[in-house]
Amino acid sequence: MKTAIGTVLLLVLAAIPAYTQEPDKDREKEKPRPAQQEEPKRQEPQNRPAQGQDKAREQQNREQQNREQERQQRDSARQQQRNSEQQQQQQRNTEQQQQQMRRQQEQQRNSQDRVRNDQAQRDQAEREQGARQQQQVDRQERGEQHRAQQERRDNRDAQRAENNRRIREEEFRSHFGREHRFRVQRHDDRRFNYGGYWFMYNDPWPSQWNYDDDVYVDEMDGDYYLIDPLHPGIRIRVYLAD
Repeated sequence: MKTAIGTVLLLVLAAIPAYTQEPDKDREKEKPRPAQQEEPKRQEPQNRPAQGQDKAREQQNREQQNREQERQQRDSARQQQRNSEQQQQQQRNTEQQQQQMRRQQEQQRNSQDRVRNDQAQRDQAEREQGARQQQQVDRQERGEQHRAQQERRDNRDAQRAENNRRIREEEFRSHFGREHRFRVQRHDDRRFNYGGYWFMYNDPWPSQWNYDDDVYVDEMDGDYYLIDPLHPGIRIRVYLAD
C-alpha cells in the first residue's frame, strides 16, 4: 500500500513541471509579436487603399479630361455653327445689298431714260416750234422779197414808161458791152456820162469798187447794168437820164 501511494506521488510530481510548462507555451502564444513583425502587416492594408485612391483619382482625371474634350468639341462645333451661320447671314446681306444696288441702278437708269426722253420730247417740240417759226419767217421773208421784187419791177416798168429812150442796137454794140470798158467820173448826183449818154443809178456805190476800176455797161433782161470785172458778183442797175 505504501508502495502504491508512493508511486502515485511520483507520477504527480513528474506531471507538475510539464503542466507548468504548457501554460507558459500558451502565454507565449498569447504574447504580442514585435513591432517590426507586425508593421508590414499593418502597412499592407494602408497601401492598398492609397493605390485604390490613386486609381480612382486617375479615373476621375481621365473622365474629367474626356468631359473637357467633349465640352471643347461641343464648343468648337457650336462656334463653327455660329461662324457658318454668320457667313451665311453675311452672304445673304451681301446678296441683298447687291440686289438693292441693282434696283437702285435700274431705277437710276429708268430715271435717266425718262429725263432723256423728256428732254428729247422737249427738244423735238422746240425744233418743231422753231421749224414752224422759221417757216413763218421764211414765208414772211418770201412775201417781203416778192413784194420788193414786185416793187422793183413796178419801178422799172414805171421808169421804162417814163423814159422811153433806149440805146439803139448798133450803138450799143459799138460802144457798150464787155469789150467796151471805161472809168466812171464821180458826181454827187449819182450820174455819169459815157458813149454820148447820161446814166443814173439809185443803189449805193459798192464798197468793194474803186472809182478808178474799169467798168462796162451791159444789158440783161431789158435793163442796163454797170458791172466791175474785178467783182463780177456785184452789179448796179442804171438807166438813161434826161
